[in-house]
Amino acid sequence: MTERPSLGQLYTQPAPPARTTSQHDLAGSLGEQFSEWIAEDTATKAVALEVDDATEVGTQFDTSLPGRLGRQWYVDNADSFATRDEVAGTDAPDRADEAGSHPTDRVGRRTASYATHPVETTPAAGADVPAAPGAPQTAGTARADQADQRPAPSGRAGLARAGALMAAGTLVSRLLGFLRGTLQAAAIGTTTVPANVWSTANTLPNIVYLLLAGGVINAVLVPQITKSLQHEDGGKGYTDRLLTLAFTILGVLTVLCVAAAPLLYKLYDFNASGSRLALGWSFALICLPQIFFYGMYALLGQVLNARGRFGAFMWAPALANVVAIAGLVYFLARMPRQASIDQWDSSMIWVLAGSATLGIVLQALCLIPVLRRDGYRFSPNFRWRGVGLRAASKVALWAFAAVILQQLGLVVTTNVLNTQPNGEPGKASQEYAFLLFMLPHSLLTVSLVTALFTQMSRAANARNHALVRRDVREGLRLIGVATIPCTVGGIVLAEPLITAFYGEGSVWPIGSIMVPMLLGLSIYGLCVTVQRAFYAYEDARTPFRMQLLCTGIAVVITLGALLVPDRYVGIGIGLALTVSNAAQGFVGLRWLQRTTGRIMVSDIVRSYVRLTLAALVAGVVAFVVFALLAQVVSGRSGALVVLVVAGPIFLLVYVLVARRLQVKEVEELLRPITRRLRRA
Repeated sequence: MTERPSLGQLYTQPAPPARTTSQHDLAGSLGEQFSEWIAEDTATKAVALEVDDATEVGTQFDTSLPGRLGRQWYVDNADSFATRDEVAGTDAPDRADEAGSHPTDRVGRRTASYATHPVETTPAAGADVPAAPGAPQTAGTARADQADQRPAPSGRAGLARAGALMAAGTLVSRLLGFLRGTLQAAAIGTTTVPANVWSTANTLPNIVYLLLAGGVINAVLVPQITKSLQHEDGGKGYTDRLLTLAFTILGVLTVLCVAAAPLLYKLYDFNASGSRLALGWSFALICLPQIFFYGMYALLGQVLNARGRFGAFMWAPALANVVAIAGLVYFLARMPRQASIDQWDSSMIWVLAGSATLGIVLQALCLIPVLRRDGYRFSPNFRWRGVGLRAASKVALWAFAAVILQQLGLVVTTNVLNTQPNGEPGKASQEYAFLLFMLPHSLLTVSLVTALFTQMSRAANARNHALVRRDVREGLRLIGVATIPCTVGGIVLAEPLITAFYGEGSVWPIGSIMVPMLLGLSIYGLCVTVQRAFYAYEDARTPFRMQLLCTGIAVVITLGALLVPDRYVGIGIGLALTVSNAAQGFVGLRWLQRTTGRIMVSDIVRSYVRLTLAALVAGVVAFVVFALLAQVVSGRSGALVVLVVAGPIFLLVYVLVARRLQVKEVEELLRPITRRLRRA
């Protein structure tokens, strides 16, 4: 047998030998080869198993390897290495518990006994299909009769594809949402009493949707269905039972909410009486049936996500916006614009509220044929015992409690906003501000975290904390690339942005809420990522504690806003969101590390600093362009000209400065574009 060379001998060769990466999703670089050497060279086993992270591996070796492999090189390229956990297959504490349960190789690595991020050559269809119910997933055991059970995209390429597909759907939906908001502002205004009443009533079914999609469904469905895909039937039996239970609860809840519509509306508008209260009740009765279809959309969408199908879930809201836009166009053509509250009749109420509800119905129903094409057909199954729903219910209860806390905070916020007189920041202004705030968050953060969540759930189910840490780091790194420039650009161009969509009279009511919100855009992404990581571990108790902290701080700041003049209440509302999210995000990240181990963020912080510097330089340039154009253009058309000219200039300067500062995340995002340009 030929004696294997040591790591030092391999490194001194002119070209390192090619090695095949079997389970790590790594770039084809020196980092990949180095991580394989650590895993396979017995001379380095001790070092590989005694350190916690790739940067520490580099620190251990920089005293023994040639000077060109200094410590800083390892710090800058930490993500190219397998950590100790990836080398060993699982964290050290877990190895003791699982001793004797899994075959291991000579360095203590479990031999693919859990689902990992597959390499790009792994077939998408039918991969990682288990051989028996409850058995761990193993690569290469796909069966033809289960080819429809496709795993979610894994690794950077798969994650990028899934994120791009979802971002495209979200972009179309958000653009249609802006058009819908513009038409709605023209129809009923942004600071009028009917506008605030409509916003409050239409928020009621949204609250239940957030309760489901933002808490219970995300906490339960994806992790549970991901595990059930290991069953012989591909998870159909479990999914049928879970959906039957959820639809039953949704139906009962919807009936109860419609019956209690007057009480629900009054809860969010204590000061309502007379015509205002009657209009609110009417809107609420027509909108509250949306609860069932919002829940149906969330449930079916999460089933698709668990099966690795992300696109339809993000594209469906575009259909809802198209229907609502059609209703608003009809309203503008046939009904009086910005009518006073006493002018509203039943036809106006039905056109506005009915078109919105019809859109939500179609948004949910359009997912059914997508699921059928993917091989899943729902069959009602009321036999709920014996399928493991008790464990899921514990998670769901904690998630439900967290969203109840969130909604209590929303009750306070909505009532504070509904105390504002005409012309000042009210509930409708906050809705439009939140729509602008959510655009960059929805385009990248939600799309990215949705794709990451399935991967994190698989890794967490296998107790592979290293891969969870890696997904969290990857999410935070990519989130900053988009959210930081959107924060600076949104603040600099807030005036023309609001003017173009909602008119000059809405700049202060909407902008006073939006600008403080934008300051916490990146932090909001941190909160969502950390929360999903806990849900991946089926831990909903910790997110409840996070929400308790968040709601407490937000309520204090929101109530404090009542002490300032009406004109500045919006600033307090926006700051309440930013400050409370900052508290729960940073505290939650610290709590997460108790489970996953230390998450290295020093390089992410450095990237954020560079991205902020690049965005500030671009912001100064964009502001100069804005100031010059403001001398020659005005009104909504002039604001649109400013956005069309200053927006691309801001983006170009941001990218150029970021590349100059060697921000590798920007390079990664631009590489496919530059490669195609070079080929052309």
